[in-house]
Amino acid sequence: MTQIDKNLLPNHVAIVPDGNRRWARKRGLADWQGHLYGAEKTREQIQAAFDLGIYCLSWWGGSWSNLTERSKIEVNNLFRIYAKYFRELSRKKEIYKHQVKVNVIGRWREILPTKAKMAAIELEEATKSHNQRLLNFFIAYDGRDEMLSAVKGIIKESRRNKSLKATKEVLESHLWTVGLPPVDSDRQRQRPAQ
Repeated sequence: MTQIDKNLLPNHVAIVPDGNRRWARKRGLADWQGHLYGAEKTREQIQAAFDLGIYCLSWWGGSWSNLTERSKIEVNNLFRIYAKYFRELSRKKEIYKHQVKVNVIGRWREILPTKAKMAAIELEEATKSHNQRLLNFFIAYDGRDEMLSAVKGIIKESRRNKSLKATKEVLESHLWTVGLPPVDSDRQRQRPAQ
């Protein structure tokens, strides 16, 4: 196997899966079965990122509209898939060996059923002190929701702190993604010393 120069690896890789439903329909399967197959592929992608030494991996698990406008059967099965894989991930030795901090980002607390929500919370809690790698799941996420939340947070803070200035740093401090490096950025930026 060819040796990979770790300095050439991207700092932050984002995966936006597309086509799980098309894949399933092409094979005469239910839409949710495509998501199950996609989850298996996600497991492989996460393991590959661990093996390569990628610092930050982000995976898009669905927008708010994906999770509110599709059929109940598809969405409920997707929620079961989230719960299963979050529980599995919380038991995965590599998460602890590589000190991977897991973040679930978006409005997922508003929409996930109790089992999936608890699995996500337990995974975040179990890894909150880890500081060598980042693994992010964007669930019920929409960038406009994140911006609106940030603006509301800044307005609320400005009521308490009249001298608050609108700066990039203030905006970033109110984002759900605060502290995440830019996707595919310089490997040295915002990376903890190893």
